[in-house]
Amino acid sequence: MQVAGRKRWVVWEPRTLRRPLRSQMRGRPHEPPVEKGQMVFNGTLHAGDVLHVPRGWIHQAEAVTDEPSLHYTSKGSEGRHHCAQPIVVVLNSVHRQQD
Repeated sequence: MQVAGRKRWVVWEPRTLRRPLRSQMRGRPHEPPVEKGQMVFNGTLHAGDVLHVPRGWIHQAEAVTDEPSLHYTSKGSEGRHHCAQPIVVVLNSVHRQQD
């Protein structure tokens, strides 16, 4: 979720496993690079926009201006609703600052 500012996101399909398990994920510094598949998203998120990146999909994000930019990432564990609580706290804080 883009909380403040803007950020450009690019998302590619993985070339091999579609939803790898944690033990199958690659791309960390000590492992060979992940091969990018087809680009599926290339766009700019604004405050309040949400982008779902499936587990194991290659993605890149960068601020598009010199203004501050903040996004919140959650892995969204199934059956657990408490992962949304930090979003509420941040959004309340941002809203108070704008008033």
